[in-house]
Amino acid sequence: MKSQNQECTFALIYSLIEDNKIAFKKELLAKISSIDVKSEEKTSTEVREQFQYGTELAIKDNLYKKLFESAKEVIAEAKVIIEE
Repeated sequence: MKSQNQECTFALIYSLIEDNKIAFKKELLAKISSIDVKSEEKTSTEVREQFQYGTELAIKDNLYKKLFESAKEVIAEAKVIIEE
């Protein structure tokens, strides 16, 4: 199965968390999705869309590092879920 819509994928993950079907941190999901975001910080989805559809040519080093660390954390969490 393949999802071509990030927001739907994030909604499914959120639903699976709520139903206790997967052990994924809600805080991490909030960091990478636009579901239930309460901070002023942009989500990785918003940053990706900004650079994919916008005109900016560079990303600030600290933002890159934050996104990279979030990606590593998501991959680690997903690996645990897959291996269960």
